[in-house]
Amino acid sequence: MRHGIKLFILISIVISVVGCAQMVKTEADKYNMKANREGNLRAQTQGKGLNGHILQEMKRLFAERNIELTNEMYAEGRGGEISYMYFLNGNPQEFVTLHIYKSPKQRMKRIKELYGKQNVITTSTSKIIIYSYDKNALVYSSIGSRRGANTIAVKDVFSELVRRLD
Repeated sequence: MRHGIKLFILISIVISVVGCAQMVKTEADKYNMKANREGNLRAQTQGKGLNGHILQEMKRLFAERNIELTNEMYAEGRGGEISYMYFLNGNPQEFVTLHIYKSPKQRMKRIKELYGKQNVITTSTSKIIIYSYDKNALVYSSIGSRRGANTIAVKDVFSELVRRLD
């Protein structure tokens, strides 16, 4: 019987210590802004933070042109930028990537690293068009039979987004 009580007390102490350690870690994260950074990143990647407005507006503008943005993917870059990629109407032969950078200078540097100096890259089977403004770049990529099929629609969407961002 005594052994059971001792075991119960020992287990209770271990659980309490582990719980306290987790509470201390959570409180420390609040003070070193880790929780804030993680929350901001979650909001951005889910389109609920500052980027949410531009993402929702872009989706709406494409929908007005009977183009559905599907298969949403996102990634955070090494410099804190976030990129969102969508297939056009579910077709992997056509997609747009919205890159959102921390500054226009960072955008210019990273776009050059990713795509080179040209705004239009054309081969016999593919076409990439880069539209840039301020901290943002919208890249339209198309290949095969869909090569360039929505060039005008993407340009119109980006132009409208720029007007609304100003």
